[in-house]
Formats: sequence, C-alpha cells, structure tokens
Amino acid sequence: MAESTVEIEDQTDLSDAFDLDAPSEEDKSIYLEAGRGGAVKKKVSAKSIKGNRQLEDLFARVNTLLGEKGEEAEKFAPKVPETLEQTGLPEDSIQKLALKYLLQKGAATGREIATQIKIPFGIIFPLLKGWKNEQIVTYRNAAEMGDYTFAITDTGRDRARKFSEEGTYCGAAPVGLPEYLKAMEMQTIAGMEASEEDLHNAFSDLLISTDMFERLGPAINSGRGMFLFG
Repeated sequence: MAESTVEIEDQTDLSDAFDLDAPSEEDKSIYLEAGRGGAVKKKVSAKSIKGNRQLEDLFARVNTLLGEKGEEAEKFAPKVPETLEQTGLPEDSIQKLALKYLLQKGAATGREIATQIKIPFGIIFPLLKGWKNEQIVTYRNAAEMGDYTFAITDTGRDRARKFSEEGTYCGAAPVGLPEYLKAMEMQTIAGMEASEEDLHNAFSDLLISTDMFERLGPAINSGRGMFLFG
C-alpha cells in the first residue's frame, strides 16, 4: 500500500491530515433506520459513510495509544434503578416519552416500552397501570409473562401531541447530572498518557509531519474531546 504524505499548514484541520475525504466516484444515497423511536429514515451519503469509517480507524489508533482502561473504568457499571425515585425523574418525564412512543407506534407491550425508553419493566409497568386508570392508555390484549399490550386512548393521544410540540424524541430517558458526572469521572482517560514512542508506533503506517505530532500528543494526553471538522 502506498503511503500518503501529510502537509501541514497553519490552519490545517485533523480531518485533512488523515485524508477523511472519500472519493467522489460513487455518491450513492443509502437509507438507514432513524434513531430511537423514529418513524422516518435518515439519508446518508456513501461519502459520509466512508468518512465515518476513517474516523473509527483514527479513534482505534488513539485507543491503542492509551492501552487498556483504568481499573476504575473496568469496574464501572451504571446502577440499575429499582424504584421511580432512584431514576431521579418525575413521573411526568417518563410519561412524555412513553406516550410519544405509543403515539408513533400505536400499541406496544409494557416490555417494549421499557426497552424503548430504557426504564426497567418493574418501574414502568405500575406506571402504565396507573395511566390506564386515568384513561390515558388502555389494554389491547394480554401478552407474555404477565404483560399487556398497551394502546393510547384519545385522551392520551391529545396529551402526546402536546408533548410532541415540545419535541418528538422518545428514546432513552435521561439520567441525573450527578450520576452523569460520576460516570464520566469513572471512565476518564485523563490519567493515562501516551509517549512520543507510543504515538509513532500507532501511526507508523502514515507519514505525518513533526508539527502534527506536536499537536496530536498534547491533544491525546489532555484527555479532552477532539473536534474534527472539514
């Protein structure tokens, strides 16, 4: 494989340095399923897909530089909430996600709703039964393992439409800021450092200027986010 030489200018961004531009010979459109709860499809060009793969290769090199995760990061696993209180969320927030999902899908089992919004079934099922009593949802039929298929009522549909005016997202429920910060601290790479030798080994198959190495080293060892553009 021929090696490509990287020329560095004062304002050259990292995407240029790693040849993230895909060939323009095939710019076919590919359709992928949209994200959580989406009923539409997302249009992605072949050029974008190749760029993403090259970014993955770059990040794989950086991970190789930093080696294995720290002991604390290996031990980290988010605690699964067992009660509504432990989620740190008000019931209204969970209801918004569930009703918007039912508005899009029409009907779903309690376990499907739990999987969609990432709330344990043991928490969401009692809420669904309470919303049935409020005539927001109704049972369509029984499902496996003591579950039911839930359908949205006219009252619930009106409420879901109002919620959708604020935003149509109906994916994973958010976590509290304290839990998020703790998770980031447990998985940080700030305490890991890559030496100049590590850097050269990771990028040994590329011809990169000394100036670019002087930029990459501090950027990787900072443990902060890397912004690629272009």
